[in-house]
Amino acid sequence: MSTATSLIDEARLAAQGTVRMIAGRRDAAIFFGEDLPALFGSLLALVAAIVFSLVVSTVQIAMMGATPVVSSFETVATTAIIFIGQVGGTYAAFRSLRRPDRFVPYFVADNWVSFYLSVVTAVIGLIGLDRGVILLLVGLVTLVTKINIARLVSELHASGIAILIIAQICGGAAALLVVGLVFGPVYPG
Repeated sequence: MSTATSLIDEARLAAQGTVRMIAGRRDAAIFFGEDLPALFGSLLALVAAIVFSLVVSTVQIAMMGATPVVSSFETVATTAIIFIGQVGGTYAAFRSLRRPDRFVPYFVADNWVSFYLSVVTAVIGLIGLDRGVILLLVGLVTLVTKINIARLVSELHASGIAILIIAQICGGAAALLVVGLVFGPVYPG
């Protein structure tokens, strides 16, 4: 468990934990907090990553002279709705596994890892590498990292990890249905 005394200290420790989590190192969990202040800090970081990604997307669109297909509000609202769906699915999984005590530690680690992956992805996107390759790599790293968080932070075994991932997919799918009902289909151009 992390002993961070400030948000900057927590971010520094979480960066070290993120690298270890991606690599699957057993000591990765000690770099993330397990209490509500740590959860609050990780949520702040996640919001900062969303804002950063939104700014980078806006700059990219402006540099290309393109018209955005969806508004910034729709982007942020969609992200929030999907996040809430995944949180609901995750909470349901931890409750069904009789491990609700591991919900907060899981989300602290997941939020910090998502923060760093989002920032790195946005920066790589600015460089102009092939988006398909970036999406594939980020998807694989995200999957491996989520499995490692479930394994190393939440101490779940293979069946618990499968239940968690399925619950997150279901929560995200339900959230996408809500997004479709609220905003309707998006027609480019």
